[in-house]
Amino acid sequence: MPSSKTLLAVGLLAVTAPFVANAGERVDFSFREGELATPAARQLLLERIERASLQSCGSASALVTEVATKRCADDLTDQFVRAIANEALSSLAESKARAAYRTARR
Repeated sequence: MPSSKTLLAVGLLAVTAPFVANAGERVDFSFREGELATPAARQLLLERIERASLQSCGSASALVTEVATKRCADDLTDQFVRAIANEALSSLAESKARAAYRTARR
C-alpha cells in the first residue's frame, strides 16, 4: 500500500513562475486538482492565485509603487494560470481581466 506521503503528492500539484519584479526569483504555488473540478472551486482557486501573486509582488520592496505592484501581481497571476494549463480556469481569468479593463476605461 502506498504511503500517505505518496498519496498526498499525487493529490497536490505545484507550479512555478519567474517573479517579474526581481529577476531570477521564483515563486511557487501549490493547488489540489479538485480545485479545478467545479466553477465555484475554480473561482476560489483564481482568487487564491491572485492573493498569492499580490503578496509576492507587494513584498518585493518598500520602494515599489502600488501601480507597479498591481502590474506585477497581474503578470504573476497570468503566469500561474498559464502554467496550470486548464482551459476553464484560463477562460475565467481572461473574462475577469476583460471586465476589469472595461471598468477601468469608464
